[in-house]
Amino acid sequence: MNPFLGQVVHSIPVGREPFGGAVNTSTNKIYVANFVSNSVSVIAGASASVVATIPLTGYGEPTYVAVNEITNRVYVPLHVGGRLAVINDATDTLIAAVDVCPGAFGVAVDPTSNRIYVSCREAQKIVVVDGATNTVLPNEFAYLGGIPYALGIDPGLGQFYVSFAGDPSDPLAPRQVLVFRVPSITPSPIGSVLVGAGGSDGGGGVANPTTHHVFVTNSLDDNVPKFDGVSFMVLDTIPVGDDPHCAAVDPGLGYIYVGNRMSDTVSPIPDW
Repeated sequence: MNPFLGQVVHSIPVGREPFGGAVNTSTNKIYVANFVSNSVSVIAGASASVVATIPLTGYGEPTYVAVNEITNRVYVPLHVGGRLAVINDATDTLIAAVDVCPGAFGVAVDPTSNRIYVSCREAQKIVVVDGATNTVLPNEFAYLGGIPYALGIDPGLGQFYVSFAGDPSDPLAPRQVLVFRVPSITPSPIGSVLVGAGGSDGGGGVANPTTHHVFVTNSLDDNVPKFDGVSFMVLDTIPVGDDPHCAAVDPGLGYIYVGNRMSDTVSPIPDW
């Protein structure tokens, strides 16, 4: 057991309704998307304080956050307006707002190919952005025929994970994860894993590149299934707090951290 688990060491005020977050370990900065404030808070890990607030005025509802540590670029989908915000980590400024598709929601980065993947709930597809040019790659769309939610990627396996609702009218959706190859994705996944009831805003997920395990938050079931990225077999289902949503991995410590929205808690899950 890690001796620091269960101890709140800092409480840092950010914007209204912090939704997703990500860490750039190369610069020791944490980026938090504030859904209602339409901004991104930048936290310095050394001081545990907000050092910048990046306004996203004119767009709306930033959701998840993904970082390419090789290029030091930060990516945030903007649900209203269907854009992808591109932030320069060196200056903490918005350098582009790429028009992707209606209902931009989830995001994942493949640092090897410098591609950014964005899920579009209203458009029911995945859009791929070239990180070098900040342009959409028109030949690499995947039309899914359902609603994609949160995304995850395992660069080591070259696999891309989509929390997916096959039936848009299903109140328990999303209930499965689709698995694709990267860098190029096609409409045909290489696998599908049933994971439980994510609900209308659920289905957050994360892949651990060290163990090649994938964790998916089921907001309605209040649990987190864990499946193997090689066999696609569910290995465990871990009970957590009320309404789990976003998840993050610390490969160094070997823990997954799950935010429980209705419990106002974080559940640490060991993964080794």
